[in-house]
Amino acid sequence: MTSREGISEDSLSTVFREFLGFFPTTDDSHPPGAWGPIIRKALQSTAAAFSTGHAPRLGAGPLPDPWAAIALNPQPLPPRVDFISAVVREVADRALLIYDVAIAQRGGRDQSVLIVGDYVSRFVDDYCGDDFRFKWPFPGPHPDWLTERVTSIDLVVAGLNFEHESALAPTNDLQQIFQEAGSILRRAGADRMR
Repeated sequence: MTSREGISEDSLSTVFREFLGFFPTTDDSHPPGAWGPIIRKALQSTAAAFSTGHAPRLGAGPLPDPWAAIALNPQPLPPRVDFISAVVREVADRALLIYDVAIAQRGGRDQSVLIVGDYVSRFVDDYCGDDFRFKWPFPGPHPDWLTERVTSIDLVVAGLNFEHESALAPTNDLQQIFQEAGSILRRAGADRMR
């Protein structure tokens, strides 16, 4: 169908999709899969941190930070490590959301913990497997640091991040789920290094 000005609805929609950043996928050799939205969100989080030139300010104190200009540590994380950390944060955030929704639906605490445990276990199993890929979801070439395959270091970093997330979890059951996930991932990373 054509509008009065002679532009088809498809053409107009394509212009607005590109303007809004809804780019079509050019490489369908490895579809994004179940974890694609998490990878996309983690990449956006990583890009935001690196586009500002430094990690977000988390502490309190005078502004501007007089010591920030001379401080040697902490150095920013390499993009790959920051990205893996963002992936784990996103999985943990979604797990906590799943827990809250399950509780709100009167599924009971035990049922909610089982649902979250299954979700986190599925991620760990997929992440440790040979078929897990980091698919670049944006148009154009991917950054050099984003290789598709999960490395042994990626597994260890993810494991340590899950263990960190366990300290932030609101219940002992969720803490245990994140601790176990971290332990499995660290062990898998160490096994791959051998």
